[in-house]
Amino acid sequence: MSAEPPREFVRTTEETLVAWRAWRLVRGVFASPDGEVFERSYVRSPGAVGIVAVSDGEVALLRQYRPSLDRVIWEIPAGMRDKPGEDARDAARRELWEEVGATGGEWRFLAQLVQAPGLTDAEMTIFFAEGVTRGTATPEGPEERAMTVHWTPVDEAVAMVERGEIVNSTAVVGLLSARLRAWA
Repeated sequence: MSAEPPREFVRTTEETLVAWRAWRLVRGVFASPDGEVFERSYVRSPGAVGIVAVSDGEVALLRQYRPSLDRVIWEIPAGMRDKPGEDARDAARRELWEEVGATGGEWRFLAQLVQAPGLTDAEMTIFFAEGVTRGTATPEGPEERAMTVHWTPVDEAVAMVERGEIVNSTAVVGLLSARLRAWA
């Protein structure tokens, strides 16, 4: 029973509809394996980084306003990979410094996350930074200037995920992955 392998989906064209900051809203035309032609719109992103940063048994959590939700939520330090050619780990170090003022520590890869594949190609690389030195943040923009940093005991941060208080996908994946891999 030897069958021809299935064809792949093929993007035939892609057109930028709107470009802003580091993102582009695009429309692509695709052909399915059975030959059906269809269109989809999605956001192209340079990707982002997130950091589970630990100092003296406490993890850095942020309370930040998010306009898309029109509310303040709990997050871990994170940010865009919007500097061309910047390595993911270097972007993570930069974001941790900007948002929390923390530096140093032992760094390792923790997880890779595709955040909303039906809407965007954005990928999040999450790092674990243990033994960071606390400092003073250098926030950028109104949301970061209003953001607060909370050094929270590791067990309490995980409990916040379990109680549904932390709903940000990067924070949930980062904290639970750290619990499985680093705090077990």
